[in-house]
Amino acid sequence: MNDFLLYLIRKPTKIVVLFAFLYAVSVLKPKKNRIHLYTLAILTIAIVTETINTIFVFNNKSINLCATLSFGFSIMLWLLILKSVVYFKTIFKVLFYAFCGFALANVIFFEGAKNFNTYTFVIGAFVYIIIFLYESFFQLKRENFQYFFSNTYILIFSPVLFYFGFTFYFAFKDNIIGNKIIVWKYTLYDIIALFINLVYYIMVSIYIYREKKLKNA
Repeated sequence: MNDFLLYLIRKPTKIVVLFAFLYAVSVLKPKKNRIHLYTLAILTIAIVTETINTIFVFNNKSINLCATLSFGFSIMLWLLILKSVVYFKTIFKVLFYAFCGFALANVIFFEGAKNFNTYTFVIGAFVYIIIFLYESFFQLKRENFQYFFSNTYILIFSPVLFYFGFTFYFAFKDNIIGNKIIVWKYTLYDIIALFINLVYYIMVSIYIYREKKLKNA
């Protein structure tokens, strides 16, 4: 029990994920709103992944496949959320299906099921960020400034720092640097992950809160 509590103290992201998931369950209406459905599905994947990873860690089992599937399906769901607001849907469809095809091929033929599929995450994050930036500049060019203050924009902006930060980290894949203890028993990876996840889940929670206030839930 003491080991488990210490583990949670070192991994506070798990508590943040649980809070965001419970908040979403209590507020969102997935049967009435497709974006709510995708958002709740993303948070469900997150809480299930954190639970499985915790069990695997305490049983000295690899979490690579679990992490690969979690990130893969989450990126697909975020892209589907992005689809609801993008103007150029034909281009989006090409990129979306190209990513899905690559993710499947990567886990079967290239990086495999035993390794964490870094390329799937990096390419998926790159596709999301490129579409997000393209759509943002398109709306800016149209002088649609209200778009940037909408609740939907808060939601689609939520994973940008998450994807950008982890893409930068995974691109180098330097375990020596990532596992270097910076302060107390926190590694560089722990610190990066904590900060990025806090911003990510707080922004998603803000979206949920605003949905409730706007009476869209």
